[in-house]
Amino acid sequence: LEMSADVVASENLMLLLAQGMGRQAAHDLVHELIARYKQTGIPILELLLRHPGVEGRYDAAQLQRAAHPAHYTGLSAEIAAAIRAAFP
Repeated sequence: LEMSADVVASENLMLLLAQGMGRQAAHDLVHELIARYKQTGIPILELLLRHPGVEGRYDAAQLQRAAHPAHYTGLSAEIAAAIRAAFP
């Protein structure tokens, strides 16, 4: 389960990275990092922070937040509120 948490949050990381490097480059980088993570067990965030294309270009705290699965909820809060409002 811990291993899959890294991969689940990788989409959120990709969206953040895409803002600075473009969608395709971010997708390719995250895909590469997931493969390396599966081979080595080194967390994706650690690999990302050491990557030459990322190092120094992004705020580490912002990347850490994006990589944490608890912060990757998408629109779930808004969807839940809309459902709650529709069925009082």
